[in-house]
Amino acid sequence: MAAAKRLLDDLLTLEINTLVKPGMTGRKMPPFGHALIDIFCAYDAWLSRRIGGWNADWADFRSDEANRDELLAELERNETVGRSRLVVQGSKPPTLIERIDTAPLYESGATVTADDFDTLRERARNADSVYGILARNGYDVEPGDGVMLARITRNCDQLKAILERASKLGRSATLSRSSDDGAEHTTTKTLSDEDMITVRKAWDMGTEVVALQTVVQLDGDIVTRINEAYTSERARPVRELHRQGVSNAVEHWKYLVDTLKSVVGAGLSKLTG
Repeated sequence: MAAAKRLLDDLLTLEINTLVKPGMTGRKMPPFGHALIDIFCAYDAWLSRRIGGWNADWADFRSDEANRDELLAELERNETVGRSRLVVQGSKPPTLIERIDTAPLYESGATVTADDFDTLRERARNADSVYGILARNGYDVEPGDGVMLARITRNCDQLKAILERASKLGRSATLSRSSDDGAEHTTTKTLSDEDMITVRKAWDMGTEVVALQTVVQLDGDIVTRINEAYTSERARPVRELHRQGVSNAVEHWKYLVDTLKSVVGAGLSKLTG
């Protein structure tokens, strides 16, 4: 019954995303553990690359005494100076952090645990705090990077919880490339369909840019979101590709809905006949 309800819920909404990726291998998603390591590595590498540039701008911002004083005064007015990620906790007087660590959290051959996802999430949140200040003060940062930071933070929360649920009783789940399925002390039997869908979607999207997204509701409502960078004439082929994808997806969706209606209708006929 629960599986049927999930299927029905999925049929009510259709989401089509067109992603932009610098290179593709075309491989399907690997086993559970290897997929989580892939996601962790993608997020880790993206943060390391971006934070390097933000640290340089942050150093420039901090070098201006007026900037420092104004920011600290704002935090004090909002009574957040004592818990702000921009301030060295416990420093008296309050001092702004110097930088965010850019050293990769994952090294070849290393293992990954739920705690590592938590560490990655905290780094993303720290980076988001610095990114927000730089954006507000006119530094040249990519508008879409804020969306990516939110994606990493949200997904790390979810993936950490999934990995903890996958832990075998009394053992902490560990991800390792040396394991056939990439996971030790884990079982996917304790995971729900939603858990596996979350892992698949996170693996599929990685850190790629969503150029266009269309959401279709069964009642006919359609919402299309376009990344501002893909509104130019040069990006017309991408938009056309998305349009064709939406058309094909809607056609397939209609077929699934009609099939489900036929199955349900035949079942009801037998019950009432």
